[in-house]
Amino acid sequence: MSLTIRVGGKDGEHLWPPPCGTTAEELDLKDYVHPGQETIVHGYLKDIIICIRRMQEWEEFTLNDGEFMNFGVKALQGRLEFHLNSMAKQEQYEKKFAAVGKWIDNNCYKMDYPEKSTCLILNMKEFNNPELLRRDGTDKDAKDLRNVFERYGFRVRTEKNLTYAEIKTVMEKVATEDHSQRSSFACAVLSHGNEDGIFARDRIFRLRWLTQFISEHNCKSLAGKPKLFFIQACRGELYDQGIETDGGSEENSSLFTSVDQDFLLAYSTVPGYVAWKNTINGSWFIQSLCKILKENGNELELQQILTRVNCMVAKEYESSSENKEMPCVVSGLIKQLYLPVYKK
Repeated sequence: MSLTIRVGGKDGEHLWPPPCGTTAEELDLKDYVHPGQETIVHGYLKDIIICIRRMQEWEEFTLNDGEFMNFGVKALQGRLEFHLNSMAKQEQYEKKFAAVGKWIDNNCYKMDYPEKSTCLILNMKEFNNPELLRRDGTDKDAKDLRNVFERYGFRVRTEKNLTYAEIKTVMEKVATEDHSQRSSFACAVLSHGNEDGIFARDRIFRLRWLTQFISEHNCKSLAGKPKLFFIQACRGELYDQGIETDGGSEENSSLFTSVDQDFLLAYSTVPGYVAWKNTINGSWFIQSLCKILKENGNELELQQILTRVNCMVAKEYESSSENKEMPCVVSGLIKQLYLPVYKK
């Protein structure tokens, strides 16, 4: 569903939306509305754009396409031209906007907080145990993750080759910070792993140990906010040979990690299997994640993004020995999550 409207401005009529994919954030409203109205209209305009985008993606919305289109056109024209000739008409529009806004608020995580959220990258390249080989290519993953999350408005912190105790110190600091003016928390762990957990420089730890530092009990300022973990690590020694099957097996269902409310755990592979990484170009999972976030992060909800990542890893990558990989997502998110606007 597309929407093109003629709106009145100080220089006459203009087509809306403006050309070249202009966003509400990039638009100079002075070219479209009368002097002094820019700040007020900007907020109204963003509400309408959000409503239209949600309508395109969510079938649960109670208005049908025709009703929503009619509402969107009337609301946008009425707001931008300020042709509300009576208090009764204005009240009618306000009630409609309030109802739609409440629906959006109740079904999406709020992401427009004043402070930047933290993205922590734990980049494990070298280990004390000589049996754990150096993870060449991981710096490419860490660099690309930093680039993507900074453009989405996160304050990125990269820690390299930390011991178990050092990770504990870092996470305790995160837990004691005030996140009340931040929307979320993200963490990427790039390391070796097996069926028992993930490796710090000196020893193994379970992901549950890592996430508990920012649980609702231990970090109250992140309560009710999304906490995202992206794990690039092996989860066993099995190789995925891409064998087709008519039905799944429940034999290993107990291996899936439980997850608390408002947490999302995105693994590079399913339990019991290896995860692949190129020593120059980085890992299949992280590189796919960064690519999809760059290309589609502004249009898609997070679960849709991760589904496309799964598809890309499963279909476009194959090792020299013809082995495959299938990422795995375990979600405790209870609302839709749309990332802030990506800055190109």
